[in-house]
Amino acid sequence: MFYNLRTKLKKRRFAYQARKILKTKPLKPVKAPLAIVSNLRHDDLLMYLVAIKSLYHRLQKGSITVINDGTLTEDDKALLKAQLGEVNILEGRSIDTGSCPDYIAWRGLKTIIDLSRDHYVIKLDSDVVVLDDLPLVMKCIEDNRSFVLGSFDCEEVWSAAYAADHAQGYQSDHTQILAERSLAHLPDQDQLRYIRGCSGFAGMQRGFYDWSDVERFSGHVERHVDAGAWRKWGSEQVTVNFHIANTPDPVVLKMPVYTNHREDTDISRAALVHFLGTWRFYGGRYADCAKRAVADLLE
Repeated sequence: MFYNLRTKLKKRRFAYQARKILKTKPLKPVKAPLAIVSNLRHDDLLMYLVAIKSLYHRLQKGSITVINDGTLTEDDKALLKAQLGEVNILEGRSIDTGSCPDYIAWRGLKTIIDLSRDHYVIKLDSDVVVLDDLPLVMKCIEDNRSFVLGSFDCEEVWSAAYAADHAQGYQSDHTQILAERSLAHLPDQDQLRYIRGCSGFAGMQRGFYDWSDVERFSGHVERHVDAGAWRKWGSEQVTVNFHIANTPDPVVLKMPVYTNHREDTDISRAALVHFLGTWRFYGGRYADCAKRAVADLLE
């Protein structure tokens, strides 16, 4: 009970400080073969505006697409359009994922794969804050190379066989762990690759991905995990990690410049921070970084 109360108070504090994002100039998207896609819920609206505006400040181009998880109000949509200009708001319930799981992250992934036929696509979570220039990301876009944010235990491209063996070391029945273990059953597992990255910030190159390949991978994993496990949260991240790893010459974004955040993370040299999960509001760092990002936008 007290944990939930503390979390609510921290969220309110963050929202109060993040409201200054509304005082920054509305974006004027610049057309380019680049798309930025995010899943969004009502509760994360201000967080998302910090994420997208701080990123766009560095990229200076591309279209913006938001996938509504079903909780955005008409006022939310009006605010998005006022702040982001020509934003494309899609209703998640209208996106068909075929034989794959159909929770909101998968509906976002289907949109990303469809857009990637003609665009380089960046997947952006609402809890990302960009604090400085992103030359490596810009280079990936220019060279049409996929990228994914590294994790605390992986900043390299692994073989699928190694990833499956690594997952055996976890005493967990989490969807991601079960799915990674199933990589041991893939045909040609020694030739296939995997990155145990974080799909909260990822780039998917133009003209490479096809949804039929995603459905094939999803079907394989679902045959080798406990019934229903693949339909739970976490399966989309495994899928993104696998497909990015198996592109030509993928890039893993590494710490300390590109980092996830937890209690002991040094973010003093970070250009991009992903404030994931439990550690999101720890020590007020998220609010501090949002404040820095907003200050840059107000200059």
